[in-house]
Amino acid sequence: NNMFGMQYSVEFELTEDYVGPLEYYFFGDDDMWVFLDGRLVCDIGGVHSSVGAYVNLWDYIAKGDAGKHTLKFYYTERGLSGSTCYMQFTLPSVSSVPPTYQNGQLKVQKEVVGEADPDTEFSFDINIWSDDGSVQGSDYSIARYTPDGQHIEISLLSDGKGTFKLKADEYVIIDYLQHGTHYTIKETNTDGFTVSNTIDNGNPNQSAEVTGTTPVGKNSIVLFTNTCRPKLPNTGGPGTIWYTFGGIALILFPPLYVTCRRRKRNL
Repeated sequence: NNMFGMQYSVEFELTEDYVGPLEYYFFGDDDMWVFLDGRLVCDIGGVHSSVGAYVNLWDYIAKGDAGKHTLKFYYTERGLSGSTCYMQFTLPSVSSVPPTYQNGQLKVQKEVVGEADPDTEFSFDINIWSDDGSVQGSDYSIARYTPDGQHIEISLLSDGKGTFKLKADEYVIIDYLQHGTHYTIKETNTDGFTVSNTIDNGNPNQSAEVTGTTPVGKNSIVLFTNTCRPKLPNTGGPGTIWYTFGGIALILFPPLYVTCRRRKRNL
């Protein structure tokens, strides 16, 4: 299979009195790495022809060491032509271990409450970083979808930064984020709206900005809710201009009246 790759794990259990073989064989012309309890015990990487490898796991496990151990295999076919891959292991009480995925999906959705223009687009900035404060090294796509799941467009999250837009009930999906990735998402055009957000249906946060971490073993959903602020009715009248002129007249009239009365008396 061209460009084939696989990862799998097996778990085996030893008793104190087990003295049988603990062996692993490999023959092939591609890259292979084998780890015993996280320790590298077989490394056949790089460009090479078909080679064989034999590992005696007793070299890494003490006799009488009872308990469970895990053997992990990583195999990659780097070429576009035929390949050879043969493996065999002799272990007691073996069971397969389902692989755990190290990445997940982040979904950001928009909700609008109240009467608003359905064509209004809301803009967002997103930043991601790892535990040590550095930005992620890979680029990620930000895929935008309609409320019924129709794909609209893709923008790019690169060097830890990205932007996207959403209309009411639309959403974006960022796939393959490493578990434990930290993120901050901020809505940038909120005029006329009160904004709140929730992470995974949690308690609402009255803010246009949210900070979170992608969880281990599941995907995550961030919901931004924009509530329209009430607007004063437009009556179509002249507004306050006549009240302003009326107030000015009331202020100026008494002095003018008194001045006119004095002039008449003097005459």
